[in-house]
Amino acid sequence: NDGSKLIWSHRYEQEKRAIFKKGKEFGYWKIMIADVNDMPTGPKLDDLQAIEPAGKGYYEPHGFSPDGKTLIFSGAMDPKKSQAILDIYTYDLTSHVVTNLTKTDDIHDEMAIFSPDGKKIALMSGTFIGWVPEFGYRTDLCLMDADGSDLVRLTNFKDPTNSA
Repeated sequence: NDGSKLIWSHRYEQEKRAIFKKGKEFGYWKIMIADVNDMPTGPKLDDLQAIEPAGKGYYEPHGFSPDGKTLIFSGAMDPKKSQAILDIYTYDLTSHVVTNLTKTDDIHDEMAIFSPDGKKIALMSGTFIGWVPEFGYRTDLCLMDADGSDLVRLTNFKDPTNSA
């Protein structure tokens, strides 16, 4: 992106004690998109859009494709699955088509970014350890083609036997 747009997540709904309710752990989020205009008094946000590309769910926007036509994000929109397990999606800003690039049931994928030529995507991928007592993820840096094919793990951090 050339810096003319800003994206962020906005939580608009959360139940009390939802952390223990599968599919609602983190509440419901929207992806916010705005045009950034440089004004004499400082930056101004215009044309604010709130989108939920695949309905109610948890969304983490990561950025745009180099041509600015596609949004890349992590999301959890299935109310039967934990929001701790995310997939990588793209959202075509013109056609509004959502594409799941990682399609995993038990792997947490996030922090995706397009390569400068738009042909590859780097991402964090790994297993969710659990809520108690050791919360967190064991993740590695991965690289895949922009259509989600040919996923390659580049690091071995999630392997507990790896000393590197």
